[in-house]
Amino acid sequence: MARRWDSYENPANFYSLQAPRINGVTSWRKRAGLFWIDAESPMAHRKAIERYAYYFKREMAFSGVQYEPSEHTDKTCKAFGIVKDDWSGKCRLIGAGCFRFRQYTNHPSEWVLQWIYFHPCARRRGHLSEVFPVFETDVGKFSIERPLSLGMSAFLEKYATKFDVV
Repeated sequence: MARRWDSYENPANFYSLQAPRINGVTSWRKRAGLFWIDAESPMAHRKAIERYAYYFKREMAFSGVQYEPSEHTDKTCKAFGIVKDDWSGKCRLIGAGCFRFRQYTNHPSEWVLQWIYFHPCARRRGHLSEVFPVFETDVGKFSIERPLSLGMSAFLEKYATKFDVV
């Protein structure tokens, strides 16, 4: 049987980055565009986050995808999306990412920002600076997991004393 490709996985769409519309998110306007994903989130929202995980995988040349919609069975995954109004007044997903709870033998257990991806049209516009205070409020103290993209490295140079990189 032939493999059924989601549009973002299809090799024919490799150079196309679609910013999906997100319906039904109500609290994002008060939180810098941020909304959290959990086991009760609509599958369409979880699939949109997965789409951005695939974009992240392609851009960073990773061998595996960093998020799957079925991952919310335990409390070690906190996925999120970042939305903004598009020109028509609808919500578009401009960024997504995931925090993971890490337990170490030689370091205290903590939440780490495992990955974050912004659509290329949304980069270097202050969106990450807007959501970081919300991350600190919702997640608490966290570290940032390597490897870092050039954009994340540049961002962290501004906030070098505030975050640990693990």
